[in-house]
Amino acid sequence: MQTRGRKNVYHICLTNDDGPHSEGLVKLAEDLSKSYDLTVVVPDGQRSATGKALTLNRPLRVRDHGIDAGYRRVTHDGTPADSVVIASY
Repeated sequence: MQTRGRKNVYHICLTNDDGPHSEGLVKLAEDLSKSYDLTVVVPDGQRSATGKALTLNRPLRVRDHGIDAGYRRVTHDGTPADSVVIASY
């Protein structure tokens, strides 16, 4: 596998439905960012039980927090499925 410095060439997008401060998300992001280029795209708060829903009736507010702790973090006021759509851009 080719590498750029210490990181693999893979770019991983990580998301969840518990928001940016979930203990599991933070720990996984810290671990993955040591070996991979990582972007975390998550709702700005708890969104359990809305995983497959998409926000279609209003604009999403997206905030790019930049790179912190070795990975890029993006939050938004939509659903977990919106995270995947946002990450694709």
